Amino acid sequence: MAHTRAAQNWAKSRWLKMSSEGIRRDAKRARYALRASGVQRGWVVHAEAGLDELCSLSMNHIVSLHGEDAVHLDPASFGCAAAPLESLAGERPVGAARIVEALLSNQGSRAQEDTVLLNAAAVLVLAEAERDLHAAFERCRRALRKGQALRLLEGLRKVKDSDSIAFELLPADSVVKHLDLYAE
Repeated sequence: MAHTRAAQNWAKSRWLKMSSEGIRRDAKRARYALRASGVQRGWVVHAEAGLDELCSLSMNHIVSLHGEDAVHLDPASFGCAAAPLESLAGERPVGAARIVEALLSNQGSRAQEDTVLLNAAAVLVLAEAERDLHAAFERCRRALRKGQALRLLEGLRKVKDSDSIAFELLPADSVVKHLDLYAE
């Protein structure tokens, strides 16, 4: 029990800054912490741009919770364009909310859109809604362009506002099902 609590505390407090050389060592600890927290499927990700998420601006390293070898993901293979890291930034939290609104309305920057699509594609793969990250990326792009993601957000807001209940994030497989409902 003490090991589990220590692992959970480590996972909550540790900023995963992993170099290419250190990713396996840190990923092993992150895997342990995630498993101890009850996570059954997951990835530990590191973008060379210095982010702890997939990023369209640099090489990414992915280590599966299940111990497969590290995967190196080049965003150029998804057609992502080069841009400065500052192109992803937004003042928190208001600026971040504006970026989300702009992205869902097809008005975000290319770098922001590509980064969001990479991470959304990862969710589809982890939720086993898609097998291939490239196919998942294209599925997310279509959903974004058709307004499905915006309609999902609007639907979630209505549920939150009308029922005045505590709002929790939906599990990934539930979000995928909801996106399919908004497909039209």
